Amino acid sequence: MASRRMSEARLRTIHDRQWSDRWGAEYRASVWATPQEAPGWSYATILRPKKLGGREFHSLNRPETFAAILALHYEYLWDLHEQRVLFPEPRAHFLLDHPRAPVGNLSHIAGTIDVASRLGILSAHPRIYVKTSDPGNPQIVVPFPLIGDLLLYLEDPVGIYALNWTITDKLNDFRGRGRRPGQLRSGGEHLTSKDRQLIEKIYYEDAGIRTQTVAGDAIDFELRCNLRDLFLEQMETVSLPFELRIEILSMFRTAVGSGVVAHDVVREVAARFHITDRVAVTLLKQGIWNRQIRVDLFRPVLMDKPLRSEICDVFERYRDWFRR
Repeated sequence: MASRRMSEARLRTIHDRQWSDRWGAEYRASVWATPQEAPGWSYATILRPKKLGGREFHSLNRPETFAAILALHYEYLWDLHEQRVLFPEPRAHFLLDHPRAPVGNLSHIAGTIDVASRLGILSAHPRIYVKTSDPGNPQIVVPFPLIGDLLLYLEDPVGIYALNWTITDKLNDFRGRGRRPGQLRSGGEHLTSKDRQLIEKIYYEDAGIRTQTVAGDAIDFELRCNLRDLFLEQMETVSLPFELRIEILSMFRTAVGSGVVAHDVVREVAARFHITDRVAVTLLKQGIWNRQIRVDLFRPVLMDKPLRSEICDVFERYRDWFRR
């Protein structure tokens, strides 16, 4: 059973999950949203995104959950790593050996030890004592890794790229969330929140990866409620021929902005295509989630209200959060 405290056992668990790069359904977060590992003060959540192969996605608090669902809604996101270790030692760029890696040189990651040394705060870097089999040197000091929030893998007309998101509750919040594994070191000396953020930013900058601060309260309330509701439908399986789905989506798109209550549209679709109302609702919500049906996500999307036309594209509003 894993522990929330820094320990040799905890370090081995993190090492097992993170030191080999994995992608998609094979990725394993360094910290899991379980009672044994998640901070006791958090609202930990396990999601199962279809885009990530239905694997368990471990979010440790509400702002992180809202941010992750927003990222997963983005059509140009092709992978998402949560609770990503900030490697203490140098290593290759995450994308170096990926089949979709861009042509050209990818900068190496220098590691948090190197960054902390450059900042003059190496003594505050987390570390623990690890036992050895050497009688003359029964224990050694090793660095304990810091943990990031979300590492996005995206694509634009230039190619693929990585983007780091550090999540806060409020825009002016410097991670006032309690301590996560790896934030304190043995002996009492610790990194301040500001120092930790700076290490993370420079750590990724070394590899040409930008860090974006994402505040939970900066995600529109109605948008996050709508996306959470849509997300709950995205893993549902509906067995219908592709051509039939296209017809159903077209009928739903025609209804957007017509003033007809959504539930009436659902019933009409269900009757016409000989499916249940429940299946029709699922297809509607999946179509909106996949951005095949564009509605106003900044106002409540409810079955007893008409489907309102999109006024502002979500990813125009939050465009800067996803740029290289």
